[in-house]
Parts: sequence; C-alpha cells; structure tokens
Amino acid sequence: MRHLTLTAALMMATTLLTAQDNPLIDIDIDKTEWYENPVLWVGVAAFFIILIVVTRRKPT
Repeated sequence: MRHLTLTAALMMATTLLTAQDNPLIDIDIDKTEWYENPVLWVGVAAFFIILIVVTRRKPT
C-alpha cells in the first residue's frame, strides 16, 4: 500500500513539473484586452444602475 501511495505521489509531482516546462507567456504591449476598455465598464455600471432602479420600483 505504501508503494502505491509513493508511486501516485511521484506521478503527480512529475506531471506538475513537466507542465511548467513550456509556459505560454504572451507579452504584447500594444494589444489591449476587452476588459481594459473604459467604455465597456461605464456601460456595465449603467446597466447595473438601471437594473437596480427597475427592480426597486414598487408596483402600483
């Protein structure tokens, strides 16, 4: 039983170590991501404000 546990631990450790051999690092300074757009954040904030106002309104 001890050998099985040791074997499983070694297999997991080697899998983790080989996963770090080829890291994919994409450094592109000129490229902007979608979440860096301030217009998007203003739109999302406006949507949530409108959603809160609409849901807080009491029916008459």
